[in-house]
Amino acid sequence: MLQPATDDFQRVHRLNLAAAVALWQSGELSDNARAVAYPALSAVARCYSDDPARWSQVSDYLEIEKLMLEVGGWPITELHSGRSRQDIVASVLRMAWRTSVLDAVAAAGEVRRALFDLAASHPHAVLPAYTWGVQAQPTTLGHYLLGFSQSLARWQQRLIQTYERINQSPLGSCVLGNSLFSLDRNLLASLLGFSGPVLNSFDAVQLATVDLSAEIAGHVNTVASSMSLLYADLTAQYHHAEPWLVFIDADNVGGSSAMPQKRNPMVLSALRRQQNRMVGCAMTILLNGHNVPSGMNDCKYHEPTEAMHLATSLMRATAAMVRAIRFVPAAAKEELERDYANATDLAHVLQTKGIPFRLAHACVAALVGFARGKGIPLGEVNDAQAHRILAETLGGDHALASSVRWGDVRQAADADWVVQNRKGLGGPQRPSVEAMLRHDVQDVEDMNHWVADRTTRLAAADEELCASLLQLHKEHSV
Repeated sequence: MLQPATDDFQRVHRLNLAAAVALWQSGELSDNARAVAYPALSAVARCYSDDPARWSQVSDYLEIEKLMLEVGGWPITELHSGRSRQDIVASVLRMAWRTSVLDAVAAAGEVRRALFDLAASHPHAVLPAYTWGVQAQPTTLGHYLLGFSQSLARWQQRLIQTYERINQSPLGSCVLGNSLFSLDRNLLASLLGFSGPVLNSFDAVQLATVDLSAEIAGHVNTVASSMSLLYADLTAQYHHAEPWLVFIDADNVGGSSAMPQKRNPMVLSALRRQQNRMVGCAMTILLNGHNVPSGMNDCKYHEPTEAMHLATSLMRATAAMVRAIRFVPAAAKEELERDYANATDLAHVLQTKGIPFRLAHACVAALVGFARGKGIPLGEVNDAQAHRILAETLGGDHALASSVRWGDVRQAADADWVVQNRKGLGGPQRPSVEAMLRHDVQDVEDMNHWVADRTTRLAAADEELCASLLQLHKEHSV
């Protein structure tokens, strides 16, 4: 009697089955309505099975009621007792939204797993990280990619919280203030896989749709923003003659009609276009719900469903894109050595040798300036040159300058030494990266279990719904 709830016809059909059970059990259905309820609802299911392409486009309750009328006559219209299209639409939207949220949580997990796989290829290899578009400090591939994993984890957590708010039933609220019929809203919620009914019937039908739509729009904008950071970083890779994060699949890189040397990262352009569609859809949601009185239909459409579908599609495309990336450690290390990104750590080492914090930074700035002028790495500055620069920066304090043996601090000019000697929770050092990777792998597994559990609950509710109606029909037929 039930097909997967992938369209509004199937969602309305479920609402009709649930109403039949609840009204039947409450004694609100006449004997004539009880006699025709199961045959009429079964006929609706057959119509859909016979021509799903047609009926999947139908969402209006009154159009579906016409199918029931062909079998059940006027008594079947009693199934609408205590309901209206207002609470039906509000329920249908929540049913669509909760499924789209489950899909999005699962798809974000796909991206995270792709990030784990790429990170595992060279978890402790160094690469430059940037602020203001300029090299800032060295980090490791694992540290860098797990940062994006954590961003997606927060998005999944927000979606899970939203799911619990969405998964509450408006059905039985009628237009906004319930009805004179005894319609058990708790039973309706249970039959439809909701965790319970929305407490206030006015809120359920006329208010919650607006703020929940805006909440979904916010999630879509959030993931668009966080993923744009990754896309921009990868696009910037192709500004370099030797990028260290490169696409290995020719389908992701395009050439030029005039410049044979070009390697254009076309996949990133496609992802940005899809991202822009998401943001546009989210903005439409916010505008629809803006500056309208309660009871209007402006925000009672499927833009939030569409926005979540776009986000899910973007996640899956992003996962495929990440799987097509190869990391080139030598190119990353070479880029680091060309721009003195570990200067901060060299200043910290000087500080441990007795030079005050700000003076230590001034000394390293002078050393970097000297090395840059010579076109050499910091590690190639010799002892005499270093002593002279330190003494000059320290105002001629040769004693303080002499207290620092350049050979003892030169190791801080090596990015690998620097990142593996970092301190503190969440840093790029090996134990920290390995701990974060274990945590995130388990977190994705937990998220997947949550999705599977909620999916199973919805399937079980469908089974209970059909079984309840069939049992009532059999009892009536005896």
